[in-house]
Amino acid sequence: MYYYNIFQISQKPIPDGMKITECDFYESSFVGDVATKLETLDPYEQIRQIGLLGQWLEENNLGKIEDNVLILQPELLKQPYYAQRYLEFKAAIEKLNAVDKAKFLEDLDGVRNTIFEVEGSLIKQQDHYVCWDSDNAIPLDEFLRTATPGKPYYIGGVCGFKYF
Repeated sequence: MYYYNIFQISQKPIPDGMKITECDFYESSFVGDVATKLETLDPYEQIRQIGLLGQWLEENNLGKIEDNVLILQPELLKQPYYAQRYLEFKAAIEKLNAVDKAKFLEDLDGVRNTIFEVEGSLIKQQDHYVCWDSDNAIPLDEFLRTATPGKPYYIGGVCGFKYF
């Protein structure tokens, strides 16, 4: 069973012969650096996972998917989902600000973990990924922050993967 997905997304419709498969990642560092195992999902499971992504987008008022076309909300970053994420980010920054000179000098692992917590609150790395007009996968959260709201994005293939 796979826990997360890589969704292929393009600014143009993706022909069937151009949809991603697990083979597209054999030469990349994704398997090894991020995932322990990756597999092309069967067509039924791809449709189901795209539907679940669309449901999640609508529940969080971030966008919608219709006929394999994803459209993000115009006021995406003002939605409660990002308001909560911002509060988590601010809390992580406060922990980093609380690092005094003694902790900085004596607790390298603790300081490093606090830095990772700040980074993790900025972009969710342990989540779904998106291949956006290339075979380079980026976190879904990064895609949501950098894509153009209101513009259509076409969904192609879907691969499932497991983290380490």
